[in-house]
Amino acid sequence: MKLKCVWIATLSSLMAGVLTAQVSVSGKVISAETGRPVDGANIRVDESLLGGTTDGKGEFVIHNLPEGKHLLRVSHLGYAPKSQTVQGGQQAVVIKLEDTFTQLGQIVVTGTGTHHRMADSPVPVSVITAKELKELPISSLEEALTKLNPSFSFVTSGMGTTMSMNGLNEDYVLILENGKRLAGDETYARIDPERIKRIEVLNGAASALYGSDAIGGVINIITDEPKNTVQVASQTRYSSKNRFSESVHADIHSGRFGSYTSYQRRQADGWQLNPFTEKKDELVPTDKEASTAFHSNTVNQRFTYAANDRLSFYLRGEYFNNANDRPITEYKYNILHKNYTYGAGAQYRLRKSTYLTADFFSDNWVSGNFRCMIKKCRVIIA
Repeated sequence: MKLKCVWIATLSSLMAGVLTAQVSVSGKVISAETGRPVDGANIRVDESLLGGTTDGKGEFVIHNLPEGKHLLRVSHLGYAPKSQTVQGGQQAVVIKLEDTFTQLGQIVVTGTGTHHRMADSPVPVSVITAKELKELPISSLEEALTKLNPSFSFVTSGMGTTMSMNGLNEDYVLILENGKRLAGDETYARIDPERIKRIEVLNGAASALYGSDAIGGVINIITDEPKNTVQVASQTRYSSKNRFSESVHADIHSGRFGSYTSYQRRQADGWQLNPFTEKKDELVPTDKEASTAFHSNTVNQRFTYAANDRLSFYLRGEYFNNANDRPITEYKYNILHKNYTYGAGAQYRLRKSTYLTADFFSDNWVSGNFRCMIKKCRVIIA
C-alpha cells in the first residue's frame, strides 16, 4: 500500500511538472507592404507537430508549447515564406510577410458566368494583374487599359472622352465591377484605381451571356476588399497641366457589419497643339483645345451584413459628375454628365461551391439634356 502511494505521488509530481512547463504563443500575421491582416496563413512550429492558422483578423494562438525558444514557419499563397524565432509564452507576436506575385492557375469568370481556370476558359480572356498595376504610375482605369492592353484606345475631344475596343466603340463594350453591370456615360471614369485588384478582359463577343451591348467585349474590374477593422487612406497625384487626382477611403469592418466609403476627385487644365487655325487661307488665333479642361467627382457608399456563414446582404449607392470647361469664345456651352446609382442584393451558399445570388440596381444618368434610367433585377445560381 505504501509503495502504491509512492508511485501515485511520483506520477502526480511529474505530470504537474509537465503541465506547468507548457505555455502558449499568440500573435498576428500582417502584410509588410500594407499592414493588413493576413487570414488563413499557415503556422508550424519547427521540429514539432504543433501549429495553426490565422483567423479573419490575422490572429493566431498555439497552445501546449514547452518553455524555451521556438522557430515558427509561416506560409501563405501570395506571400513569401518566413521563419521567426519566438520565446515560449510570448504574446502579441507580429509577423510581417512580404508580398509575392506568383500566378498559380489564375481563375477567371468573365464571359462564362462561372469560375474557370484561365487556361481552360472556353473564351479568350486576358488578365491585368496586381503586379502590373503596381509597377506603373496609374491614376485611372483609362491609363491602365491603354498602357497594359493593346486592344483599347481612347480619344478625347470637345465632347468628352470615348473608348474603343478592337475597333468597336464603347456602346458595344460592357464594363462590370465585381461582376455587376455599370451603365451610363464614362463608366470607366467612375472606377477608383486605388481599389483595383485585377482586371479581366474578354476579347470577343459575349452577347449570349450579357446582351447586345457586349458584342465588342467585356471588362470586369475586380476590387480589393479591406480587412482591417478601421481603415482610412488618402492618395494624391499632381502632374503637368494641373492634372490632379485625390482618392480618400474610410472603411469599417466589424464583426458581421461592413461600411465602405470612398471619394475621388479628378481635374485637369485644357491644352492646345497650336494657338492658330486656318481660316480662309490664313492663320488666325484660336482657343480650340486638343484636350478640354474638366473636373469630376465620384462618391461611393456600400454596406454589407453577414447574417451567418451562408447568407449575406449588401446595399450600395454612387454619385458621379463630370463637367468640361471649354473656352467660351469658341463654344456656346459645356458638357455635363451626372449619374447616380443605388442597389441591393443578397447571396446564399447552397453548397460548398454553389451560390444563389439576387441583385437589384437602378442606374440613372443625365448627359446634357438627355436623361435615362435603367432598373434591372437578376437571380443567378452559380
